[in-house]
Amino acid sequence: MHEREDPRTAAEWLIALREAAAGDGMERRFESWLEADESHRRDWTEMADTYDRLGLLSPAEGSRDRPTHRAVPAPVAAVAMRPGRHTGPRRPCHRLAAIAVALAACLVLALPPGVLTGILRDDGGLQTGIAEVRQLTLGDGSRITLGPRTAIAIDLGGTARQVTLRQGMAYFEVAPDPGRPFRVRTDDLDAVVLGTAFEMRTGPGSTALAVAEGRVRAETPVGGRAIGPDLGAGDWLRRDADGRTDRGRHPSEQVAAWRHGLLIARDLAVAQAVDRLRPFHGGRILLLGSRLARQPLTGLYTLSDPAAALEAMAAAQGAVVHRLTPWLLVLSEEPSLSMAGLPDFF
Repeated sequence: MHEREDPRTAAEWLIALREAAAGDGMERRFESWLEADESHRRDWTEMADTYDRLGLLSPAEGSRDRPTHRAVPAPVAAVAMRPGRHTGPRRPCHRLAAIAVALAACLVLALPPGVLTGILRDDGGLQTGIAEVRQLTLGDGSRITLGPRTAIAIDLGGTARQVTLRQGMAYFEVAPDPGRPFRVRTDDLDAVVLGTAFEMRTGPGSTALAVAEGRVRAETPVGGRAIGPDLGAGDWLRRDADGRTDRGRHPSEQVAAWRHGLLIARDLAVAQAVDRLRPFHGGRILLLGSRLARQPLTGLYTLSDPAAALEAMAAAQGAVVHRLTPWLLVLSEEPSLSMAGLPDFF
């Protein structure tokens, strides 16, 4: 969220308040926003009530008489940073016959979910399907929550405690064992801990690590060299395949928010937000336009209805979601599609 702009919606205010520095006047401006319109207070109350029902209310805030800022609410309607540029009525897709020809040439993009599950190969490890979240308890007492379309392999033999995250996202709650460090391996980085809670997410080109509790050491996958100082609660690190590393902080309550059915975006590129949404959708999501892909997005989105979340992202950018089949969604800035917009994908 850009510092020069005040939030415009309840969800934006929640993110701003949760991350605001003391004495910056954010609370006062929030009170003014609440008083400005009764709908603001109604939206805030509805969001906070939903959040309370999920059991995510932080203890310090539970005694307040009215809803104030929560760590991770769960509004049904997602919101984003900027008003959409496209204010006119949405027009239906044109030239559907031409698009149908393109779809027929690449039918896999329109196959129903049951057909897509065979794409991932199980080579002895564990894997999850579309929109599936699975919890595991290991023999040492550690727990793993696997996100959708995630594949792992586990090795607890001898003195080793090692998990290889081949793809996807996983949240680890590691049982302490000073004699046996717990290692999570990926192509881009390894995480090494004794006892803590953290998330790892890996996909083509990069891996991200975020810590909820305790401390985690990030190492290179070859040579075991430390990648900067250890990470503590709220710290995150992302490393690309070429070795470029980014670090930052966010509230530790936001780590692995997908476990609660949430996608939290804070100045996240639209392309990255769509990537995080894809594992929860039972088909394909295409994103047309490099400019749209780079646009920053801030908001809270529910993962139980990926199509609705994508519509909300589109509305925030003045873009359009074209539903070509129940399993194929196309996010584009253009109100209509033609063959000219599709060759990169077909």
